[in-house]
Amino acid sequence: MFYKASSEKTGRMWDTWLYQSNEKYYLFYLAQSQPDASWDNISLAISEDGVHWDEHGVILSKKEDAVWMGTGSTWISPDFEKDGKFYINFSEWRGIQQTIFFGESTDLIHWDRLGDEFEFCPDTSWYNSEEEGNSRWDCIFTVPSDDGALWGYWTASPSQHHGVGFGRSSDGITWESLKPPVLDPPLEIACEHGGVAKVGDKYYHMLGIGGGMYTYVSDNPMGPLMRSNKNPGILTAGDNNSDGARYTYFARFFPHTEGLLVNHHSIDRSKEVYFGLLKRAIFDGDGTLRLGWWEGNDKLKNEREKVTCVLEANSLNVNLINRDFDISRGIVLEAKITFPDKSGQLGGLYIQTCDEGGTAIIVDHRGVTSFGSINPDGLNFHADSTVDRECLFGSDALLRLVIKRDLLEFYLDDVLMQCYSLPKMPTGKMGAIGEITDIVGWVLK
Repeated sequence: MFYKASSEKTGRMWDTWLYQSNEKYYLFYLAQSQPDASWDNISLAISEDGVHWDEHGVILSKKEDAVWMGTGSTWISPDFEKDGKFYINFSEWRGIQQTIFFGESTDLIHWDRLGDEFEFCPDTSWYNSEEEGNSRWDCIFTVPSDDGALWGYWTASPSQHHGVGFGRSSDGITWESLKPPVLDPPLEIACEHGGVAKVGDKYYHMLGIGGGMYTYVSDNPMGPLMRSNKNPGILTAGDNNSDGARYTYFARFFPHTEGLLVNHHSIDRSKEVYFGLLKRAIFDGDGTLRLGWWEGNDKLKNEREKVTCVLEANSLNVNLINRDFDISRGIVLEAKITFPDKSGQLGGLYIQTCDEGGTAIIVDHRGVTSFGSINPDGLNFHADSTVDRECLFGSDALLRLVIKRDLLEFYLDDVLMQCYSLPKMPTGKMGAIGEITDIVGWVLK
């Protein structure tokens, strides 16, 4: 359920991005082959369903004279019908600054570096150079322009304000820097550009700010980029936790044949990095972006190990499920939750952990969801992460939990509420708090 590279040549994963071609999914990720060393390679995994992954391994490594590599993304040549080429971008820190380089492939598996003549350096007309401070120049993400060229956005250090890099390419590998778009409201700290997608007449951007991913929207490629009025923080399991830990980061758009998806990586409390489940990009009538359950993830369910669960009375607040789950294999749990009234009554799930305590996922009458510690008797809940997706729910909703080891994702009516890392390993025993009915579980395939 949560993919992790295993090859020593690849090492620890970090930023991820995807491309789909010939009914296969190609998952690229920045990695470091040596613990506590610099990022030094880009590796690849391949899937036929977007759920089960086969590791391919390293496709590009940093040059010997580079200090470290940075992340990127993949796109097709604007002249793809003639040349059949895919392009990848990545950065390297050589000498005094970070600059962007490119590679090409015809099968998405075997990649060749393009020459240094294609090196893309900061344009000091608009952006800081390294002599002027800790500048960034990293990770182009593209969206087609109306005339067949490409608009590109990347992590950068504009000289006049915090923001992102912006430019244009007619061939996909020769880039012209343009004036960086203004962000509204202005940022007080630097940001990282995760991805961009054109939906209807609007451009949606995901920016990494302070450990979370936030949505900005523009009416045209040049900006300004306006912070979303509703649900601006689409992945905030990195900037609103009481322990200050980052559990998710760097969301990217993934154009899919069945609609726009989003990917990201997840991090447990021991700092192991995994590829999170693919999410569907959901847009409501107001144009608000939320992340949701992707139907393709139903392939996780092993129908031969489907279990209808029964609750056993345990205390006034927690009713345990009548079986233990093999959390090491991973499970999908679905149920109906009736939201509590406004009296403050708790409703949600209880997950027993190996420290003889537990973690609770608590949902209030509006669907606002909190995660935190709780006593085995269901008392003394202490939230360390709370999220409000600003959704309108009815009196009840479909609850969906996916959990493997200490990583989990929680959805209400297929809207992602939060990804979370448990403070201790779960025992496999779980329970219901409040009015939870129709509980069904699946062990993963």
